[in-house]
Amino acid sequence: MAHDDPVIRRLAVSVSAVAPEDHLAELRRLASEDPDPSVRAVAVEALGGCTEDDVSETLASARGDGDARVREAAATAYGELTDPSAVDWLIDRAHHDDDRLVREASVAALSFATIKTTTAFCASGPSSKLMPSLLRASLN
Repeated sequence: MAHDDPVIRRLAVSVSAVAPEDHLAELRRLASEDPDPSVRAVAVEALGGCTEDDVSETLASARGDGDARVREAAATAYGELTDPSAVDWLIDRAHHDDDRLVREASVAALSFATIKTTTAFCASGPSSKLMPSLLRASLN
């Protein structure tokens, strides 16, 4: 993934996103260090597919990226990971980011994280009887 052309690097990251854990070190490096913001954004979003705890530092760094595409990708990744440490940042970005797409991605991530958490909670133990009711309520 060390090609001079950012389009080639983005494509390489996209292919790596199929199995991000196999390419974790390279994805973290590209997400943090690539000079092209579009490559950083694709790498950050790919990290959302990881189950590794090692991505939290890289995603935290992406939160402060000057390019909105990278911040949007961080919000999307946090939605996939449902990382509780990101909730305050997502709320702040949903209200205050200058970029509309970052705001929308933050709202979507918060919504997705809430759905995943509620589903996991309701699917376990005696509360599993609540799941059909919650699903019906969400569809109405």
